[in-house]
Amino acid sequence: MKKLFRISPARGGRSSTVFSWQAEGNYLATAGSSNLVSIYNRHGERVDEITLTGSGAVLSLEWDREGEFLAVLQDENGQIPIWERATRKVAHLETNLRDPTFLKWSKAGPQLAIGTQKGNLMVFNRSTKKKIPVLAKHPRAITCGAWSSSNKLCLGSDDRTMTLSNAVGDTLSQTDLKFPPHALQFTTPAGGGEEDSCVSINMGGKSLLLYHLDAPDTPVELSFEPDYGNIVAHAWFGPGHLLVGFSRGQVVALNTSDSAVSEELWSQRVHAESLYGLAYSPALQRCATAGDSGVKIIDMTRGAFRELPDEAITMDTSDDGRPHMISWSPDGQILTVSTRSGYVYNFLAKMPMIHARFGTTVAYLSSLREISVLSTRGGERPVVVQTALEPTFAGLGGGHVAAGMNNRILYYRAQQDDMSKVAEQEYLGSVEAVCLNDRFAAVLSDSQVTLHLIENVKGGGPQRRTFPDREDAAGKSVTCLALTENFLVYGTSKGTVEFFYLTEWAMLAGTELRHEREIKAIYPNEQGTRVVVVDENGEGFM
Repeated sequence: MKKLFRISPARGGRSSTVFSWQAEGNYLATAGSSNLVSIYNRHGERVDEITLTGSGAVLSLEWDREGEFLAVLQDENGQIPIWERATRKVAHLETNLRDPTFLKWSKAGPQLAIGTQKGNLMVFNRSTKKKIPVLAKHPRAITCGAWSSSNKLCLGSDDRTMTLSNAVGDTLSQTDLKFPPHALQFTTPAGGGEEDSCVSINMGGKSLLLYHLDAPDTPVELSFEPDYGNIVAHAWFGPGHLLVGFSRGQVVALNTSDSAVSEELWSQRVHAESLYGLAYSPALQRCATAGDSGVKIIDMTRGAFRELPDEAITMDTSDDGRPHMISWSPDGQILTVSTRSGYVYNFLAKMPMIHARFGTTVAYLSSLREISVLSTRGGERPVVVQTALEPTFAGLGGGHVAAGMNNRILYYRAQQDDMSKVAEQEYLGSVEAVCLNDRFAAVLSDSQVTLHLIENVKGGGPQRRTFPDREDAAGKSVTCLALTENFLVYGTSKGTVEFFYLTEWAMLAGTELRHEREIKAIYPNEQGTRVVVVDENGEGFM
């Protein structure tokens, strides 16, 4: 994996750093031992800071389900700062609670649950601004919890019980546990059933309890080999399928269906001595584990369990730099690891397949905001262009590269000694395709082609035109395009292929090709004298 960026310890200390990804994956919130929370974009640029009023360590950072609000839980501080993304302002929620220990936004509604060392609970409704106190929900500290998709709140406490409550904190059921719970989460049970109708509970690191909401009297306890050590973390990777990471480096995959509740699908000593954390990415179908030897990646696609040595990350664990937390961004593109010395590392785990070609030169996305241009003839090092946006498409010409997103394109020179931005354009509608040659760019958007010079030249003649012309439109929309040194060629929904001669800045009379079906793709040779046409039936013609 490629290191994307590193966040240094927060001012005022070098202790464990907590972090949290926003739901859309655009923002990363981090906090260390100081009274500061920092918010970064996915490229490592700090976008805001929250100064905290208390002096205690930050225990938890929680984004709401829409990624609009960030709540901060600070040790010994009953005032909860809530940062709003739209305004970048902080509102302080006064709870009058002492020693808060737990914080979690609902994933189905506007509720925020806050638990305390004394076992008290408050449910804050962000929409109505109403605060509902629930005294003595538990007789001892609330340590963990989760919201279901049906807006039920499950809480675990040091009193060795689990409670299930509704959205206003009323207790629906209570279950005794063998050991104090370390973590719990909702999942969909094996064999289908209602979403989030099963709760998995890490009971003191000794065993896992599967509690089915529709069968509360018959919970299932999963026990494991003592040689594995204590349960550090667990994650679900599909209905009834469970990953469990153990303190001595073992990782186990289980099928928890009724017929094979203890069946181990896979088991391996991933780390030689210790495992500190485990995270699963549904987008990638990969598991990341953090341990004494750094970070290991396990590929789980199509039911396989393969460790990927080339993807492993070696980390310097000196000066207490061993991993503390590990998590994937929601889209699986970034793997984030924090250390006990306060650093937060972000690694690029997945790259979108974005590329373009011009002659014997290719351009490809080599980082989230980086395009590399490489000659296939060899002999030259790649030209690496840093872009000001995270492109979703690219174009390549004789001396330029285009990087675009939505209706916006940035144009850069792509030369060893000059990679500067030369133009920025916005178009009507989202861009569907962009083609470049030495001088011009042709952009397909909103069923039209916009042709213009990449770099405007004073006195350089005509510089911009849109196709089809207004008088020629008549229900005809452009479906595809290509650009050669001398011609713009485009296909239409009416089955025509049309040629525009760049030198004379005019349509070529008598060269329009008429086809009986809509044109889907066109491939001209370098001179534009021959064209392969593909129609809506997938049939090709020259």
